[in-house]
Amino acid sequence: MTSMPPPAADAAGLTAPAGGPRATSRASRLLMLMLGILSGTMLLAMAGVTSLDVGGRALLNRPIPAAYELVQVAQAILVFAALPLATRARIHITMGVSLATIGPRAASALAAVVDLVSIGFLALFAWRLFLMGRYLGDMGESLVFLRVPVAPFVHFMAAMTLLSAAYLALAAVAERRQ
Repeated sequence: MTSMPPPAADAAGLTAPAGGPRATSRASRLLMLMLGILSGTMLLAMAGVTSLDVGGRALLNRPIPAAYELVQVAQAILVFAALPLATRARIHITMGVSLATIGPRAASALAAVVDLVSIGFLALFAWRLFLMGRYLGDMGESLVFLRVPVAPFVHFMAAMTLLSAAYLALAAVAERRQ
């Protein structure tokens, strides 16, 4: 039995999960790159707005009026843009379970059940986010200071959650084929 060399990093700096899909489309790699750039930009925006707000408050007694909303929106975008990145790379925080007492078949079955539950939860969450976005859009809900509609952000969150479910499903199928 020969061991496979570790996969090379793709355009987003992520590697294909062990046992997961090795061949990814150019569109998928481009999407991951864009989500990585978006996540990093949002993190920098949060730091910049917070620094300017604190500095303006302390030095000029003039905080940024919409700083709280800007940071909230940037944080939501950051978290949900990073979700497909973490899902595709299979780098979620997990709770270790000692599998030493069960055989490889039972461990594989347990992993399949965990994947199915996770896919179901992500799909359900995406559906509920979509419904919430539609409701907020119908109600005309917007941010107080920025006066920007909230619904597009919630729909983005729903789309990223659904994308995460799809990546997890593809990885789970690929792992079961091995």
